[in-house]
Amino acid sequence: MAKKLTDKQKRFADEYLIDLNATQAAIRAGYSEKTAEQMGYKLVQNSLVSEYIQQQQKRLQKKTNITQERVLAELEKIGFASITDYLEYKTIIREVEKDRDGNPQYDWAMSVLARDSTEVDGAPIQEVSIGKDGTFKFKLYDKVKALEQIGRHLGLFDKGSDGGDAEDLSPLVELLRKK
Repeated sequence: MAKKLTDKQKRFADEYLIDLNATQAAIRAGYSEKTAEQMGYKLVQNSLVSEYIQQQQKRLQKKTNITQERVLAELEKIGFASITDYLEYKTIIREVEKDRDGNPQYDWAMSVLARDSTEVDGAPIQEVSIGKDGTFKFKLYDKVKALEQIGRHLGLFDKGSDGGDAEDLSPLVELLRKK
């Protein structure tokens, strides 16, 4: 007779799929807060629970069409984006007033030109806003975090300080070739 998940194990697994936090999933599933960390760890290691979680992740992946390749492609956009892909900034001389004799007086001013949103990929952009005082704010998503996630996913940090050999990069290279 094949073993089945208990209702509490299934509840844990369903809760775990929400945020991938085993301790919090254990608490939400009804396990004691005192033992939630240990129980969460044990439950994630349990082969029945682990198999159920993997099945649910695959089901969700199929339903949403979110694949590792798509996630990596979005992380790539963030990780390799440059502010100059979106903004042109420079210092310009501008006339600010005229002196008593009518001669122009100049000052230096920062000029920032944003590229038209129809001409750029907005995926790496976290925020664009103009405050009531006219202050322009432009922010890209965290580049370092995206690069760390890419590196972890591809196992670049597990092979020593040089990041391994070129074969380790083959999934990313293949992804870039498809573009």
